[in-house]
Amino acid sequence: MASLDKSHAKRIAKKLKAVIDKRGKAHDLALIYHDEQLVAWFGIRRGSRKSLGHGHTPADLHVSLKEALDLARCPMSREDWVHRMTDLGLIGDEQP
Repeated sequence: MASLDKSHAKRIAKKLKAVIDKRGKAHDLALIYHDEQLVAWFGIRRGSRKSLGHGHTPADLHVSLKEALDLARCPMSREDWVHRMTDLGLIGDEQP
């Protein structure tokens, strides 16, 4: 199976509507919120070598490598991911 690279990480951040925090030195942080609650975050390397791995990303997003690739390649939507986070108890059922 393929691994995640910088382009995958950027596509995942965009799909999950992440807020990008660029204050870090080596990485940008993709902060993912749902109903103003921080649910997950992951680093995106700034280096010019796009092929550098982002193997930490699936664990940071509470998904498998296949599911992370599905987020990057479109089979999994943001709504699917939110539903999965709700099932895992990381997002509450009650609305603010």
